[in-house]
Amino acid sequence: MIRIAVTGPESTGKTTLSSALADHFQAPWHREYAREYLNRLQRNYTYEDLSVIAQKQMELRKTESHDQLVIHDTENLVLRIWAAFNYKKCPPIIEQFLSKQVYDHYFLCSPEGIDWEADPLREHPEQREDLFDIYERHLESFPIQYTVLKGTLDDRLNTAIAIIDDLLLSKGGFCV
Repeated sequence: MIRIAVTGPESTGKTTLSSALADHFQAPWHREYAREYLNRLQRNYTYEDLSVIAQKQMELRKTESHDQLVIHDTENLVLRIWAAFNYKKCPPIIEQFLSKQVYDHYFLCSPEGIDWEADPLREHPEQREDLFDIYERHLESFPIQYTVLKGTLDDRLNTAIAIIDDLLLSKGGFCV
């Protein structure tokens, strides 16, 4: 199985790209649980909520199918950066989950080429570039493969499709 993670700051097209990749490859798509959780919350979220989100996200990932390709809209790095940026600390459970997560490739979505879209859950419209830099520094420190995606959704989608096709071919899979 090839596991793909789409990550990056808020309002950079992660969900749109994840969905489009899943459609293109007719692959399972694991949505971001945080959005679902926060939309149901009847109060402002707290530091403790981040651990709840991480735990539920991991539970949902345990139900992951064994298809040849699975697309994930965000992962635990998002929670780590969110916690550190807003609270200057990270819940241990998020660090634990992050140390155990394994993806074959990360796509880091840049704010470049994507306009900010207001949303009640989005908090940092003026800091997307700063957050992007934090994501990239973290990804550079991990022994993983990642690609920065910039430009239009079509540009991002075409780049991601080409990389996933190469991954599928290298693992004896198929291309769409």
